[in-house]
Amino acid sequence: MQFSLIGFFILALWGFFALRGVSSAVRFTLLMIPLGATSVIELPDSGMSLIALQVTAALTTGFAFLFSYGGQRQTSSSGLRTSVVLMGTLCVYGAISAFFFPRLFYDKVLVVPYAGTYDGQRVSEAFSTTIVPLAPVSSNISQPAYLAASFGFYMVLLWIGRIRGAKLLSDAILMAAVVNIAFGVLDYFRLDMFLEYFRTADYAIFTDTGIMGADRLIGGFPEPAAFGATSITFAAYGLSRFIDRNDRVACAIGLISALFGMLALSTTAIFGAAIMIIWLFARIAQDVYYGSNGKRGAMILLASSIVSGFLIVGLSFTPFPDYVMEMLNTLVFSKADSSSGLERGFWAASGFKVFFETYGLGAGLGSVRSNGLLPVILANVGLIGLVLFLGFLWAVFLKKLPKVLPASSPAVEAKSLFRAASAGAFVNLAMAAVSGVLVDPGITFFTFAAIAVIARDEIAATILRPKPRISAGRAGPTGAADHVSARTA
Repeated sequence: MQFSLIGFFILALWGFFALRGVSSAVRFTLLMIPLGATSVIELPDSGMSLIALQVTAALTTGFAFLFSYGGQRQTSSSGLRTSVVLMGTLCVYGAISAFFFPRLFYDKVLVVPYAGTYDGQRVSEAFSTTIVPLAPVSSNISQPAYLAASFGFYMVLLWIGRIRGAKLLSDAILMAAVVNIAFGVLDYFRLDMFLEYFRTADYAIFTDTGIMGADRLIGGFPEPAAFGATSITFAAYGLSRFIDRNDRVACAIGLISALFGMLALSTTAIFGAAIMIIWLFARIAQDVYYGSNGKRGAMILLASSIVSGFLIVGLSFTPFPDYVMEMLNTLVFSKADSSSGLERGFWAASGFKVFFETYGLGAGLGSVRSNGLLPVILANVGLIGLVLFLGFLWAVFLKKLPKVLPASSPAVEAKSLFRAASAGAFVNLAMAAVSGVLVDPGITFFTFAAIAVIARDEIAATILRPKPRISAGRAGPTGAADHVSARTA
């Protein structure tokens, strides 16, 4: 086990913030989202790098559980949420599947191994993917562990959100977006002398890639797709906040994040940006149609149309449109015929094949490398895993919200947070649907889920809160618990 210099610095900073309370540790952990290439711990024998987000999230989870389940057990006595039950069940089922299914279907199914290997049967001269007979492997341990760790941090986010409110998590996400932008700026100006201190993970770091003479940005990540996808996710969240609440800071963060997402020149990011635009404009149109925030929505639609029209007319007299079309042809329209596109297409097809060959059970979490969220889930945890994941999405994002009255300003703010979290989460899922390789949706997604759950509760509490009864100096047990919880958080 080896610690990097930046790893020691990050751990020291985490300790400083942890001493200030669990909420400070959570906020610092979320700032690690853009540091996708920053390793804290190297495990040379296994070839694994534990990156900053993983380590700080695990530390924060352990630290928080000391408070919530140690001397402060009463803060968690309100009952398990539906989302916690569903995702917790998926974690347990994933661990069970990882142990039993590779043994149940041992040597009976050919799979693309999660850990890349060249020892199996090569399937094409166009790419290096090999297939091997199904067998228990180390990723059957690591992948369930990563999913459980993300779920544990999700529970911490829910706990802190109940005490401090969804706004705290929202502000932390926007600050993480600012950090991501800062890394994008450093990369744009090629200040590798600073970035090399953060690019310590034992991954292939694609620092000198380009397309048609244009450099691809990677920010604090090892490759352009991850940086682009993260930037577009932040953009969706920030722009949604601006549309609902006229938050100009969030607007600036969203627009700059979208710009850097495009500068990554990633097919995934371009797809995510298209989904983001469709999602946000459809929502504005819905608001205009139903008269909810209609005047503001109409102004945004009009202003966007005018600006877009001027840009299209102005740029049509330059070579820029031809350059853009050629770039899109390279990144999008011809992607399926490229070596990378053919390889990922094979992964996806192989995932579906494994699903059917295992009678819908899947080969066990961590057994199969596939491409796209749907084939990844089906190949690894089967139909049961897919139902649990879809149930989680329904419980968090799709279940109908209580009706918000225009005069209920706290509820309006909470609804804005819910809609921003939904925008970020579904843009994130849309990109994972075309390029994801993990069942674990990641800490960024779980943060959006926590914001949505807490915001939903805040809406309900604002609308359904009973009138307070006058009591002669008595404090109920709930109030006492909240007071104690707030001090520790």
